[in-house]
Amino acid sequence: MWFLNATCEVPEAEPNADPVDFLGIDLGIVNIATTSDGEILAGRRLNRSRGRERQLRTTLQRENTPSVRHRLKKRRRKEARRARDTGTPARRAL
Repeated sequence: MWFLNATCEVPEAEPNADPVDFLGIDLGIVNIATTSDGEILAGRRLNRSRGRERQLRTTLQRENTPSVRHRLKKRRRKEARRARDTGTPARRAL
């Protein structure tokens, strides 16, 4: 059995000091996204649905049965999916 270990020197590429197009995006809780250009994507629909889900979750959590825990788990997955799907058109718009 033979092994070959070879090393070589490769010059590092210099970083681009003057990028042509770039956009910084800050993902938040109140606003879905804020860009470095100052554009704010509010996500009012998502915040409204989160409020409704929060109210429903508090009423369901008072009952502590296996079926309620299963329904809460299902709703949690649905809320995560809704948040992910709401962000997709916003990302495409940018």
